[in-house]
Amino acid sequence: MSEKYDIIFRGDIREGHFLPDVKVELARLMKVEEDLVTPLFSGRPERIKKNVDLATAEKYRAVLAKIGMIVELKAIDTETVVAERQPSATPPAKPAPAKELSLIDPEEDAEENAKPVAIGNFDLAPPGADLLEGLSARQTQNESAIEVDIAHIGLDDQGGNLLHEDEREVVVAAAVDVSELSVADVGAELLKDNEKSKVAPLDIDLSEIT
Repeated sequence: MSEKYDIIFRGDIREGHFLPDVKVELARLMKVEEDLVTPLFSGRPERIKKNVDLATAEKYRAVLAKIGMIVELKAIDTETVVAERQPSATPPAKPAPAKELSLIDPEEDAEENAKPVAIGNFDLAPPGADLLEGLSARQTQNESAIEVDIAHIGLDDQGGNLLHEDEREVVVAAAVDVSELSVADVGAELLKDNEKSKVAPLDIDLSEIT
């Protein structure tokens, strides 16, 4: 009798995948609403498939790995765990009562994804074709035109001011008394002798430089 396995999920996801996307894909595989798979990501070990042979278990693991999940295969009659060779994103949690949702068969999922999608009477327009051809006519039949009065709107001459004289803000120039200021002659000293700071020359020893 071949050994049977349970598929255990602890909420870990593979690098490069995002938790919201993984939840959506798992819900699709289980054919349930997304909120029903959210508890499976709590960090506790959850059994998502039970009592399958090793070949089937490996198929499930491959499908789940493709959507970003890291799972373990646990032999039912022993404590042996066939773990995926990748470090867990979260530390192992204490065992909790496992529960199982209806995970569809990997081959069934592959067949479902391979089915052609009916798109009705659609085809591709030739290059350069008017994609909105006939749209204006249909709108004219189904919608009444909206009349907008633009009689009060006009354009000023090119180069004219956008604001009329009565719309401009008058800015009063500030009165600044500069009677006490003067301009020095070219080359004159700007600082008086008592305003200058005396800087002592630096004493640099250059005797060791040759």
